[in-house]
Amino acid sequence: MQASSAVTGPDASPISALPMQRHTVASSSLRSVGYDPSHQLLEVEFATGRVYRYEDVPQEAYDELLAADSLGRHFNARVRDRYPTEEVTPARSSRRRR
Repeated sequence: MQASSAVTGPDASPISALPMQRHTVASSSLRSVGYDPSHQLLEVEFATGRVYRYEDVPQEAYDELLAADSLGRHFNARVRDRYPTEEVTPARSSRRRR
């Protein structure tokens, strides 16, 4: 993955700290996606549970992703490795589930 630049929100907090609303999608590889048009950020949750943010993603790229016949295939061909990326997967609890 590419390193992300230091993008900040209006209160000078890192963009990665800002919450983003994601919507569940019908895909075997992607669980949910969200988009922040004011910052051109795409957030993708994979079926594995890992979450990544992609910077400088134009609205058209997000719209095309949602309209694709295969979201996973489209994501791999048109989004992955094309935009600065940061993993924002929430930290897991240190307690084990039984």
